[in-house]
Amino acid sequence: MGWLVPLVIAALAVIGLSGCHRRVEEAEADAEASTGTNPVASATQECGGEGCQEFRDQVYDLLGDSATGRETLDYLRDNNVRVVVVSDGRGSRYSASDNRIYLDRQEGVQRAALALVHETGHKSRVGQDGRPDVLHDSRGTYVNGMVQEEADSTVAAIRTREELIGSGHSEMRDVAYPGAEDYALGQSAGEGQYDADHNEADEDPPVQEDREAAGRRGGEEEVRAGFDRGAYTTTGADGQAQSYPDYYGADYDARHPTSGSGSGQ
Repeated sequence: MGWLVPLVIAALAVIGLSGCHRRVEEAEADAEASTGTNPVASATQECGGEGCQEFRDQVYDLLGDSATGRETLDYLRDNNVRVVVVSDGRGSRYSASDNRIYLDRQEGVQRAALALVHETGHKSRVGQDGRPDVLHDSRGTYVNGMVQEEADSTVAAIRTREELIGSGHSEMRDVAYPGAEDYALGQSAGEGQYDADHNEADEDPPVQEDREAAGRRGGEEEVRAGFDRGAYTTTGADGQAQSYPDYYGADYDARHPTSGSGSGQ
């Protein structure tokens, strides 16, 4: 298991979208050991302020109407991840140092539900073989891997939003999420390309499951491309907006001060 580093992500936003994603205080991987505490009980015990338990329950209930959301809740319970409700304006985030996901009430139930899926995506990678290692990987390997983790976690949240809309939660249409429009464009392009490559007269006729898979791949690729071109930004150490490749590059450089920004590519 590689050593992880503190990652302070203050905001993920797309120009023109009102929402943002935040992740702070991801510490070294050794600190992520299971606490043996049920996330539901933890949220109840550690929540500060009136209405916190109700907020957490509303988030959980909403995610129960999404296949991806249910997978998220199962993971949290099976791995004893603490889910703590706060109202500090810092945004929802995962902290490996205490193995907790913090849900910020100021984001609202719908937005916090998507954030919980996203942050669980980060938590689920902790301790996995092959997760980017800032101390031992090359700069290019580390940056590419962390940006891909952001993209994968973002796609999971986007799919949750789609599933909730499909299950009758029309209010989710008004919940903007970074990358959702890019995902939809890529999904449409992927399905369109599949249609162009297959028709009933071909020896290889279209299959609906394959068409949907092509759309998902197209959506995933478009979201990753958005990260690469800086369409979604975070807040750097100087408090200014920064693309994720630049953010993780700076994180690597700070831990390899003598290597230079171009090394290890």
